[in-house]
Amino acid sequence: RAVRPDELADILAGRGIVRGTGRTTATQQVLGTVHKQNPWVSATRSPAAAVHFATRGFTEASNAIVRIDLAKLSNQVFDVSTRELAEQALKHPRAVNYAAAAVEVLIRGNIPQEAIEIVYRGAK
Repeated sequence: RAVRPDELADILAGRGIVRGTGRTTATQQVLGTVHKQNPWVSATRSPAAAVHFATRGFTEASNAIVRIDLAKLSNQVFDVSTRELAEQALKHPRAVNYAAAAVEVLIRGNIPQEAIEIVYRGAK
């Protein structure tokens, strides 16, 4: 997963990735809806997709990239990384396309520090 500089600061401070407790749905998350207190973390199973997101489509210096160990989570996880899985979990055809293209995995809630490994510190 590509992480923003503020998220990297939280990770380096031992807080992990922190999310709110809002009511954003999985479909809304994939479609990019911005809600205050969004509870979702979007991740990807694809290293190439993580690099794409970290560099904003190869247009900027890279943000950091982390690996999240899903086995260390007790959170709700939606694997929407294939069209078949996305069709089961998401309620909009465009969300299905976006999720499958990004090989996306959605995680609801905070990601504890012990589930995160920094793969690349970023150039920012």
